[in-house]
Amino acid sequence: MSVVVVTAAACGIGGGTPAPSPRSSAASASSSQRPGGESSAVPRPTPVTTAVVVAGPPSASLAGLAGGEAALAGTPGSVTWDGTGTDAPWIVPPAGGTARPTAPLTVVFEPADEPDSWTARWAPVTDNGPGDVAVSDDGAAQVAFDTPSEAGTWGLQLEAAFGPGRSAAWYWRVEVSR
Repeated sequence: MSVVVVTAAACGIGGGTPAPSPRSSAASASSSQRPGGESSAVPRPTPVTTAVVVAGPPSASLAGLAGGEAALAGTPGSVTWDGTGTDAPWIVPPAGGTARPTAPLTVVFEPADEPDSWTARWAPVTDNGPGDVAVSDDGAAQVAFDTPSEAGTWGLQLEAAFGPGRSAAWYWRVEVSR
């Protein structure tokens, strides 16, 4: 999650003279007068601050899959973000990637961000649904873990927290084969 603060100055260059702000009016009133009644006031820029907040969690991609596959985008699930949220059951995407047993994987977020904490859970897929969680891992900051040691079709759930009131889950389908 990124917050960008942009500061612009209205300098009276280009499309006309900006209306004086209370700050610039006060500066003009206190400026010295030149002989003959001319003001020596120099126009001062008026700062304008605008906050741009990216709404919602970042996207997440699973990297390190076999065969040089590109990073695989995660399917978003449950989200709690700045006072709003959604709830979803464990999702098993219809397609996924492949990996070897105990292969190292990472998750990359866009926009780039590292979570305060995360938990990865693996459940075997049976009849297009998840079974019981068989393997889990957790950590903070960089998200890195291994695939299960057993071959088969697995559902991966990643839950990550990005500060107070900001957490989300993503899902992947991974074929683990020897």
